[in-house]
Amino acid sequence: YLPEDVQNLQQLFERAAKYGCHAPLRDILGALCWAVEKSQVKLDRFPLFVILCARRPCDLIGDDSPLELIPYVIDCHIEKTQTPVGTSSPKISDESPVAPFGHRHAVSSKLLRRMSGGKVVSDNGPIVHIGCGSVGSKIAMHLARSGHGPFYLIDRSVFSPHNAARHALTVLSEIPGQPKASLLAEEIKLFRQRAESACLDIIEACMSSRGDTTCFPKDTRLIIDSTGSVAVRDMLASLSAKRLPGRLFHAALYEHGKVGMMAIEGPSHSPIVNDLVIRFWDERIDNPELATRFSDDSDGLSRQEVGSGCGSHTMVMPDSLVSLFAAGMAERARQILENGAPDCGELWIGLLDCHEIGISWSQITLGQTTVLKVRAQNRWEVRILKDPAGQIVQEAEQWGDIETGGVLIGRISLARRCFTISRVLEAPSDSTRSKTSFVLGIEGLKKRVREILEKSGGTLSYVGTWHSHPKGGQPSSTDMACLERIKKLRFGAPSLCLIWTPPWFHAIVDEGKLA
Repeated sequence: YLPEDVQNLQQLFERAAKYGCHAPLRDILGALCWAVEKSQVKLDRFPLFVILCARRPCDLIGDDSPLELIPYVIDCHIEKTQTPVGTSSPKISDESPVAPFGHRHAVSSKLLRRMSGGKVVSDNGPIVHIGCGSVGSKIAMHLARSGHGPFYLIDRSVFSPHNAARHALTVLSEIPGQPKASLLAEEIKLFRQRAESACLDIIEACMSSRGDTTCFPKDTRLIIDSTGSVAVRDMLASLSAKRLPGRLFHAALYEHGKVGMMAIEGPSHSPIVNDLVIRFWDERIDNPELATRFSDDSDGLSRQEVGSGCGSHTMVMPDSLVSLFAAGMAERARQILENGAPDCGELWIGLLDCHEIGISWSQITLGQTTVLKVRAQNRWEVRILKDPAGQIVQEAEQWGDIETGGVLIGRISLARRCFTISRVLEAPSDSTRSKTSFVLGIEGLKKRVREILEKSGGTLSYVGTWHSHPKGGQPSSTDMACLERIKKLRFGAPSLCLIWTPPWFHAIVDEGKLA
């Protein structure tokens, strides 16, 4: 290790000798003086930049190469020297001042990751980013600044002047109506990150026969959905693992930026993002702090005038709030990209603090969802989240050879023909249990179901019942008769009868008026 104390050209020659490049430096400076003389340009003083290259015995600290570039700037002073034949020739004075010259790495993924305190790892495929609006653009830019890419950006919408209030783009196009995806891709490229864009409808693309190759490359690392669209979320949830490589990461804001949510699906797409979103709504039932953040206007959207006769349905909030939530979302995505995806499903709920200047995030983990495929007149899917599935098994084992049961709370997706069970209610006190039958009571049940419906914002309600068959067996005639009675109470809505027959579940679906 040598101190950087070179102050003039003579000392630079001495330093070059230590690096083994003294002779080439002398030769090139001599050739430069000869060229100055032949050009007949009168130069008495000029700057000259010199980079010495030293091969060290080992790789440099923090680098993967033994070559060290050592740059200097010489304030060249030309002086005349006498030759043996009596003529004069120009020469750079040995007293010409020399100063170290800064060497800066170009912007690269490696540099950005190191400066962000992240792991300097090689890229393993793109990040597919669906939705390039206010939230999505900020997440993408945070990831690009931390050196993560390449990106494949998908959004069918165009950039309008009012979008500038909350969007990550700072250099706005003078041409109106430019696709958000392409504008964001150009911004990311400034960080030397590869970025491709597609101005298309992701739902139509997924429904096409080429959806698996057009939208999601096989080596995709992470799929981020920030559209806030239920239709997009349902479409992505319906795709098989073959068509949806990489983990799905869903991000959304609610209530004008008072509540944020991240849903990260589990391994092998279990639980899926839809399971986690339903768990989010279920959390409102028992979490008063979360429940009080929601108003009767559940989606928080309003129509805003953005031109003469033009309006946009949007969620009004300042850019600072979007940035607060987007920063946490981007950080969790960065952690997954660098440390690997979690071994379970993750639900993150962010709440704006009382001063409205900070976010408090809480985490809920979900294990694998129990999935049943049921054939009625149509094909149905029954999804039982980890906790209610465990509660059913636990209660059934607790009663031993006595039949028991309860009420199923969840949500029915008619578009996907899917029941999702988020919780079970204990059987009312007037229920009766025996070794041959279970009769569900009604005391307080209606009130409890109505409370759940209200606290969950109208998203969760009664979807059916469950009971156990400790000795196994198929649904009995009593079960079928019970289902017929329930059909009359459901006014044509689908209903579910779930039976626990160790070691598995059996489901009966009544399609109601959908049949």
